[in-house]
Amino acid sequence: MRTLFLRVLGASMATFSSCRYAFSEKIERSHESQKKMANISADYVVYRCVEGGRDRQLVPASMEEMMDHFKRNTTRLIIMGEHHNDVVGHEIERLVYESLGNATLSLEMFCTDKQMIMNEYLNNLIPESAMEQECDIWPNYHTDYRPLVRYAKNRGLPVICANTPKRYITLNSSTIHKLSDRARKEFLPPIVYPASDDYSTKFVGIMRLMKSGEDMKTILKRMYPQLLWDATMGWKLVEALDDAKTPKILHICGSFHMANWLGIPEQMDQFLREYKHCEDVDSGQAFRNLGVTALIMPVEHNVIQDIMRNPRALDEKEVRSLEFGLEGGGPWADWVIFTDIKRTEDAYASMAALLRPKSSASDTSSRY
Repeated sequence: MRTLFLRVLGASMATFSSCRYAFSEKIERSHESQKKMANISADYVVYRCVEGGRDRQLVPASMEEMMDHFKRNTTRLIIMGEHHNDVVGHEIERLVYESLGNATLSLEMFCTDKQMIMNEYLNNLIPESAMEQECDIWPNYHTDYRPLVRYAKNRGLPVICANTPKRYITLNSSTIHKLSDRARKEFLPPIVYPASDDYSTKFVGIMRLMKSGEDMKTILKRMYPQLLWDATMGWKLVEALDDAKTPKILHICGSFHMANWLGIPEQMDQFLREYKHCEDVDSGQAFRNLGVTALIMPVEHNVIQDIMRNPRALDEKEVRSLEFGLEGGGPWADWVIFTDIKRTEDAYASMAALLRPKSSASDTSSRY
């Protein structure tokens, strides 16, 4: 099923990474944002979420309108949620980051215990190769995240390593407190807030969609690491926003961690109200007073074409019907960018062809 395409594709990313890396230097030499925007303008559409009473809908918008929102002085944090192997999505993230100018970059792809190593690289104390080796970079780092980190380095901008250290993902609520004070203070949040009902429903729905076959007790046990990741990233963002030298942050993470204002926004909202003197602010509003979310969601090629031919508002029912929209009730965020999944399919098909051994002229077995 193509609805599971990106998940299946994700399992193949390590196989393709060496091939993609061969193209990365050529890709990274193109820094002209307007030219790149023109190149991908047929591969995405931008929507803005409008809420009224009990109803909400997505209304057509533009990249320029979204960027105007991001650049407001009152917008101190932008959380962009992605599907990690969405080719168009990564191009959009790069355009957004470069257009923001001097924003701090925050990444799920680096863990908090790698912050010192990242800082040493940014300050030219260690070579890039050493940073990459020590930070255990993702298979698609060179093509999809390295341009962002290099841009930050060249501009003298900070990069926040925001995610939970991998060695802690087996912890649970009863064992995490057994870590040393230093580990908990430097690498983890002061507390992991319990999952809301909406968050639990979303997580269980995704696990069932993936047909894990696990009972409810096992599924709920698997939820704590997700909450820990969300809380760690949320706390690191709250800490960074406390610094007067950080006027604006762009945080990039998987869509699960922020869609429907759950995950990171939920954890951040509680941190802000409990630790940053926002206790008199209504639930959900502490985050929204300073942050905005943007969800990048790949959809079928025919959906993109249909929306471009017939621009229209999308109501709850239509949003829920979109591909990947079953995960937690639909792809809701302040801004939603639908990207053409065909671009990703074509890119990976081309890479697979390049990796495939060439048959000899006398070998006809592959023709039939």
